[in-house]
This record gives sequence, structure tokens and C-alpha cells, in this order.
Amino acid sequence: MKENIFIVTEFPEICSKEIKELVGKDSEIYRNICLVKNLEKSEIAKLCYRLQSSKKVCIYLNKSKEIPQKIEIDNKYLKEVKTFGVVSEGSEDKKFSSTEINKKLGSVIQEETKLEVDLSHPNITFYVWDEKEIFIGIDLVGFDMSKRPYKIAMQPDSLNGAFAYSLIRLAGYEKKYSLMDPFAGSGIIPIEAALFSSEISAFRFENKFNGFKLDFFKDFFLKEELIQKEKIPLGDNKIYAYDHMLKHVLGMQKNAKLAGIEKIMKMSKISLDWIDTKVGENEIDFIITDSPKFNKRLSNEKDLKKTFDELFYQAKFVLSKKGKLFILTNSQNILMEEAKKHSFKEIQNIEIIKGDQKLNFIGFQN
Repeated sequence: MKENIFIVTEFPEICSKEIKELVGKDSEIYRNICLVKNLEKSEIAKLCYRLQSSKKVCIYLNKSKEIPQKIEIDNKYLKEVKTFGVVSEGSEDKKFSSTEINKKLGSVIQEETKLEVDLSHPNITFYVWDEKEIFIGIDLVGFDMSKRPYKIAMQPDSLNGAFAYSLIRLAGYEKKYSLMDPFAGSGIIPIEAALFSSEISAFRFENKFNGFKLDFFKDFFLKEELIQKEKIPLGDNKIYAYDHMLKHVLGMQKNAKLAGIEKIMKMSKISLDWIDTKVGENEIDFIITDSPKFNKRLSNEKDLKKTFDELFYQAKFVLSKKGKLFILTNSQNILMEEAKKHSFKEIQNIEIIKGDQKLNFIGFQN
């Protein structure tokens, strides 16, 4: 019997594309949800390991506008299960508080299943996502997938893995292209590109998925775990990660090694104005970077202008004829001014809200 799942993601269009690439299935898209139907259990395990744009993967049980008074749960999911917990999250316009959902839905589930509540180490976790409608499912993951296990060295305000991956796909990056990040920091953007291009899971060394604890899914997670561990990263593409600070480069090297893809990346301490000595003319297809940000307290506008001026100068040399430059910035006006000076044309501009900050992800071509 095939299963239905829902996936929580910040970028549902990107996630839907990724699902189609991995298992060939279409998705129903909601604000932060991709709902996918008629999947084999092996396909679900594959998505848990391979999805890079997701936060959660759950067996779909119910969707409603109110907290249901009754919920049907197939006994096949409950084999050898004695305890349960409820975890709830939601978008900014969620209807209910987590406390209300957990309490009311917990009572409904306990009445239906006769399981005992265990909030610390439950055998099965029911997950709720609230975005005007509430999606109820069985959590197959058990952690926030956007927080990568390889990311032990990081800088303040560094991107999470799912966000960084979604940026490179929004830019149009595909496996055949070369990529450079001149402000790599902890290396998240190039590492995610390397994982994608080599078809390696960010969770290949993880055995913490809830799916391992559920008798109905355990064998399929074990098989997928073996598949992932036996994969050898192959990198025909050139992926460059540069930063001007040694401690950042050392950090990204640690992260890349933990991700298992350090051999297919070129990482180096180098300042922006020396990049053309490391990379050949017209060698790079994509520059994708989380650029330095404007800081009102530091009054760093002049420094930003100088940085963007040098970035466009270097980009003109290293980008291929159809190469593209994508920058995540909170300084759109300064960036556009420098782009115009170097004859770069805007090809894409996406507004992104990250926490309480408004950012723009802007693409240019010479």
C-alpha cells in the first residue's frame, strides 16, 4: 500500500521541484507545505535522506481548519509502539497556540490509540503544522532538517542548509555548472552545491531518523542508510569556496569534511581582489554568495560600495559568457549602483523575509 506525506519547507516551489527530480512525483503546494501522494516506502526514506530544501517529512494523516475531535490512525503505524508525543509549529498566521494544539490533539490521539504520553523519548511523534489549515502527521525525521549535522563551525547569521540550497536552485544552478562563493564564511552555499551536484545526502552519516524507530518503516530506512554510506562523492564540477579570513576557511574545511565532500571542493584563504589570480578567465558559470551586509551602527556604506565594486570587477573576468552573479543583500540600492557602473544587468530580484530582516536575492548578467 502506498503512502501520502507532507513536507514542511520555507521554499515549497523549490521543494516540489526537488521531489519531482528525486522520485518523479508531483506535489500539491501550500504556503509552507508540499503534499505528495502515492509514494512507496522506499521513496519516502529516500526523500528523508536526500531532500535539501525541507524542514520536516511526515506521514500525512489529516488536514483541517480546526483541531479535529477524532483522527483515524492506521494500526500499521502503531506496531510495537507504546508511547507518543505531539509537537506543533506553524507559520506567522497560524490559528492556534502550540499549547492548545498539543493538549487537545494529545487527548484525541490518546483516546484513539490508548498510548501513553511521553514528551521526552516517545516511540512515535505526531507533528502538526499550522498555517490557517493544520496538517497532522507522523514525524519520520525527529529533528529540523534545515540544521545540517555537518555544520559545526559557523559564523553569526550564517545561513541554514535548506535556505542556502534553495538560493542556489532559485538562481538556476544545475549539476553541470561551476560555482564560486567569494564570501563563503562557513562554506554553506558551496557545500550545499557540492552535495547536490554529487548526489550525496547531507544526512548520510545520520541514524537518528524517527523512521528507524517505526517497525513499518525501519527496513526501508536501513536500506537507504546503506545506499548513502556506500556512495562515493564525484565532482566533475568546479566548486570554489573563498574567504579572506583564515578562521573561516578552517571552519568551512571542517564542515566540508564532515559532509564528506571536501575532496570535490576548492577552499582557500584569499581576498576578493586576488580572485582573478586563482580562477581562469570565463571559468565560472555561477557566483552565488551571501554578501557582507549594511550595518547602520557601523556606518559601513563606503566599505560596502568598495566591496561591491571589486566583486563586479572580478565577476566580469571570471564569469563565462552566459555566467550569472547572484547576491543576497540588505543593500539593494548600493548594489544596483555598482552593478550599473560595471554594465551588469539585473535578471532576477526576489524579496526574502528572513527573521525580522528584509533581504533581496538579486541576479545579474554582464
